[in-house]
Amino acid sequence: MIEPAMSTLIKNTALTCILLSTQISWAQTPPPVQPIDPQLVGEWEGEFKPIDEPACTAYKWHMTRKNDGTYQFHAYDATQTVLNDEGHWWVDAGHSHYFENVNGQVEEPTTYRYMLSQNNFNGITVETEYTLTQPLAAGECSQTARFNETKLMKEAP
Repeated sequence: MIEPAMSTLIKNTALTCILLSTQISWAQTPPPVQPIDPQLVGEWEGEFKPIDEPACTAYKWHMTRKNDGTYQFHAYDATQTVLNDEGHWWVDAGHSHYFENVNGQVEEPTTYRYMLSQNNFNGITVETEYTLTQPLAAGECSQTARFNETKLMKEAP
């Protein structure tokens, strides 16, 4: 016959094993797949010019969006790298809102309304206009709330 203290220890050990195995299986479950807009996949360039905000720094960026929903972002000014980050991106089902979340951030994703346009002058330039949907924090450059990117087109061999 098992003593009551030993019985409690066995029950607690079994319960702990069950909870740990459940947590491990949850941790191994990949995040849900988010929809992407295939037209946004590729390499893009953009530029911020602080025309009305002389306290802000002008900079350019290079954004690479992959079809697996990941991105890499590199911003630079005239002298140095301003920001490097990477994360995940996706769109809503109607392809009207773009979401981006920097790896390691736990906040809500940054959300933009976006619109693609084809430049009819040469027929190959694709631009996207983004407009931030939430207000920026006080002191941030307000023009960054609206910007354009131009897709870098690969030349045919």
